[in-house]
Amino acid sequence: MTQRLASGSLHAVTAMRLELSIGMMKAY
Repeated sequence: MTQRLASGSLHAVTAMRLELSIGMMKAY
């Protein structure tokens, strides 16, 4: 269960980082 939670948080961080990257590309 802990491993699943860690995987979920990692996915959330990756998605947030990807969204941030796309936002940066649109800004420039």
